[in-house]
Amino acid sequence: MGQAPGAGARVPIGSRVEVEVNLGAMGECGLDLPPAPAQLDRVARLFVRFARGHGTPPVDTPVRLHLGGHHVRTLATEAAGDRSAWRTCPEQGSYAGHSCPLAAVDVLAGHPGPLAVTSRPPEHPCAHPAPLPGAATIQADEQMTCVDYFAVRLLVNDVGQVTAVDLVLAEP
Repeated sequence: MGQAPGAGARVPIGSRVEVEVNLGAMGECGLDLPPAPAQLDRVARLFVRFARGHGTPPVDTPVRLHLGGHHVRTLATEAAGDRSAWRTCPEQGSYAGHSCPLAAVDVLAGHPGPLAVTSRPPEHPCAHPAPLPGAATIQADEQMTCVDYFAVRLLVNDVGQVTAVDLVLAEP
């Protein structure tokens, strides 16, 4: 941590004061998460680009859509280019305290901060997803609360195409 001018200093109203938190703690990712393998990282970044309105999704087969690790429905290949087609809803009408429809592309598009692509599964005390082995995880590269935490897990085939997308949300 650091502050300029130092703590206790008197400064005129309207003066600029700088406060740095976690000075020197930033690794390759802000949360210092282990990076995903290169191919998964590339595909995940293409997916984020699509979610944010640029390009096409890295998809050439139907995509299984999951919420919290549980399969909800399958998206047809021909519909994958339409971001609204990624919206889904479980039978109970909500997931983790969030009402439907829900879509990983909407969550990624709506997050203004930095994102990390990691090999680590989602970990948050307020999120309890079912396992999804082999997935790359896209998440905010900053601490998130039980109200705003999210992760998007992607399963990718051997030719670099997304085969499943899992939206993980925390529940307050």
